[in-house]
Amino acid sequence: FPNWLGRRYLALSERATPLFIDGTEGTSTRVRLKLPPGWALQQPLGQQATTCPWGKLERHEKQEGEWVLVEEDFHLSAGRVPADQYLRFAQFAGEVDLLQGRDLLIRKK
Repeated sequence: FPNWLGRRYLALSERATPLFIDGTEGTSTRVRLKLPPGWALQQPLGQQATTCPWGKLERHEKQEGEWVLVEEDFHLSAGRVPADQYLRFAQFAGEVDLLQGRDLLIRKK
């Protein structure tokens, strides 16, 4: 389930005041999907991670036999992002949104 950090926190391209993250949140997702015979996951990411002082995301995608496995752990801490660190947070939010919003492509071999 994507967190859409960009939609929620990146209304401005730069800030003069701190950004307030009003709550700590986290998700842990485990998906195990059995594919029909002859089908395969195309270009799984393997292991990807992104971090910043306010959060982290780790995602693993792989296929083992007929099973597609996707594991994801996300954490965002409540706090203030100083105006001079806003671009770093924006980079993190963008990376999280790209990883979580990614489509998995499954094709017949």
